[in-house]
Amino acid sequence: MATHAGAFWGGQDYGVLSWDNKLAGAEPLQYLVNAAFLATLFSDYMDAADTPGRYCGPNFYSTDILRSFAQTQRHANSLLLV
Repeated sequence: MATHAGAFWGGQDYGVLSWDNKLAGAEPLQYLVNAAFLATLFSDYMDAADTPGRYCGPNFYSTDILRSFAQTQRHANSLLLV
């Protein structure tokens, strides 16, 4: 381990990636990344299970709709980082 890496000093949250760190500007990014990841993960899971989609109440959401939603979240994420 590097002698001056700073991994064990500088405060309790120093160098730790945390969803709960409340950094200014981190919250919108947090929700966009979370939504994109979960939508992609769930659509991949449904594809692996040969499930074309899910009903939410009377509405049917296909895996393509979930992937499209994840893409919009990634696009919004890139707009926040500009």
